[in-house]
Amino acid sequence: FLMQQMAWREALDDATSAADLQALQVQTQALSRELTAQVAQALDVDGDAGRAVQNVRALMFVERFAAEVEGRLDQLGQ
Repeated sequence: FLMQQMAWREALDDATSAADLQALQVQTQALSRELTAQVAQALDVDGDAGRAVQNVRALMFVERFAAEVEGRLDQLGQ
C-alpha cells in the first residue's frame, strides 16, 4: 500500500490536465470500494478486528487523497 501511496502522490504532482486527475479519481474510487468491502469481510465474516483497523486506516488515506484530487479538479475548473 505504501508503494501505491507514493505512486499516487507522484501522479498528482505530475498531473497537468483534468484527464490526469480524473484517472486518479477513478483509481481512488475503486480502491475505496475494495477497502470498504475488505473492512466488512474482516468484521462481519472473519471477526478480524485488527485487519479491519488496518483497512480503515488505508481507507482514511484514500479518502484524504481523493479530496486532494477533487480540490485540484476544482482549481482547474476555475
